[in-house]
Amino acid sequence: MPQNTVQSLTRTVDGYLWAATQAGISRFDGIRFRTFQVRNAPGLPQDNIHAVASGRDGSLWVGTYTQGVVRFRDGVFTPISGLSNLSINAILEDRNGAVWIGTAHGLNLWQGGKRSSLTTADGLAGNNVLSLAEDHQGRMWIGTDGGLSLLHYGKPQTFATSLVLAGLSVRCLTLTEDDSIWAGAGRILVRLKNGVLMERYGPEKIPSTEVITALTGAAGGALWIGTYGDGLLRLRAGAFEHYGNREGLSNNDIHCLLAESDGSLWAGTNAGAVNHLRRRSIRQIGAPEGLSDSDADASSKRATALSGSLPRVEDSTGTRMAVSGPTRLATG
Repeated sequence: MPQNTVQSLTRTVDGYLWAATQAGISRFDGIRFRTFQVRNAPGLPQDNIHAVASGRDGSLWVGTYTQGVVRFRDGVFTPISGLSNLSINAILEDRNGAVWIGTAHGLNLWQGGKRSSLTTADGLAGNNVLSLAEDHQGRMWIGTDGGLSLLHYGKPQTFATSLVLAGLSVRCLTLTEDDSIWAGAGRILVRLKNGVLMERYGPEKIPSTEVITALTGAAGGALWIGTYGDGLLRLRAGAFEHYGNREGLSNNDIHCLLAESDGSLWAGTNAGAVNHLRRRSIRQIGAPEGLSDSDADASSKRATALSGSLPRVEDSTGTRMAVSGPTRLATG
């Protein structure tokens, strides 16, 4: 990888894991990283990548810090024009193939080559769109700097704003198996179902003094929580478990999380690259495993040895977990 701050993670339908960094996008095949940067990837407008999302047709959607969104498909980067703002915070492709793009000023919808945008003038809780999640009913939840909005489809489309988080910056959202929406805003964590508040955890209940930065559901109904400064928390059956440097994480500042269907977990950190967590063993992945600059991409030095690693989390048995090496990713 070209740089150890990982800001977003996704897996495309061909089995590759993609990591967005401040110095390009890295693609991992289970053995090596290959990094795409402005200097070696025509059409990529900027190296500082804030968001990545997978598409059902094999596309990779790439959101940059200040240069908008590009679509990577069949080896080609193609720009998406006409966005309301070029600073991208979040991207999500919904079940119908429409692409939702959260920007620093407005929510954009891109479908079939057509674009529309929504702002506070349309009922959105805030213009700075920070996070997105789609529930099992196909409704879109939007986390903003002014609270949480739910977009109801129809003509016209209408917003409902959750009073639970009104006025707060909703940094992260995730959907869990029971169709609950979890939202993180500062040091507050809430669970909503059908728009109704079901659970609320504040600083007095969460065993961390740090801000919640990432959320993802896991098999068996567990919830993974990333913090900025205190590593990972796992919430299961009302109880919290903590995973940090002592348990093998390379860095306690978590930017993003990606849960796998096998129960494992990827965590992108501020300066410790990617952690791939699994139970029982702890193993740091670096040059001895072939993740050196020359092995990852000799022509352009696309990867650096992972200074803290690839640690993985298997959630299926309920045991505490630790960092281990990667398994080969399936490719299709």
